[in-house]
Amino acid sequence: MQSYRQSKHSELLKQLTKRIDSETYRAAEDTFLLADILEKQNYDNAVEIGVGEGFVTVLLARKCKNVVGTDLDINAIAKTKERLVREDLADKVSLILCDSISPLQGKFDLCAFNPPYLPSDIDDVTVAGGQEGIETAKKWFDQCVQMLKPDSSIMFVASSLSNVDNLLKHVREKGFNAAILARKRFFFEEIVVIQAKR
Repeated sequence: MQSYRQSKHSELLKQLTKRIDSETYRAAEDTFLLADILEKQNYDNAVEIGVGEGFVTVLLARKCKNVVGTDLDINAIAKTKERLVREDLADKVSLILCDSISPLQGKFDLCAFNPPYLPSDIDDVTVAGGQEGIETAKKWFDQCVQMLKPDSSIMFVASSLSNVDNLLKHVREKGFNAAILARKRFFFEEIVVIQAKR
């Protein structure tokens, strides 16, 4: 019989193996909207959950002293590393293969993420955000709260296809002020960038 630790490890290994053959989340309008906002901000130490192909990671590396990036997809980590090397920024970023930021220690000025936000129970961690489309965002937000220095920010993307009102309520219940810093409408949804700050 497997112990809890062994079964949890087996489940993570199963997820990682599945992700090796999958396609890495590509930068799109949601990523670009988040990048536009982050371009105007200044931080010393940042963590990005879900680096994808490294578009936001490179931006943060140019602006911050230190950056940590995580992803559950080994291909995403490899692609981001390649991009950072090409941009001569690899020494400013630590890339970690993990689910969200649960294994990290330390404090950051900024936690940024573009979570999967489609309301769905399908087994695709790049797009499915849970039943309301906000479950992944809430999980990542709660983990970021533990990693923040005072007067720091959590910046993340949400979609009108998900339950944004419940997400904002969750942020406020955790003692944060929530502001929508940017919006972009598409024919089927509106993408927003939310800043949470105490």
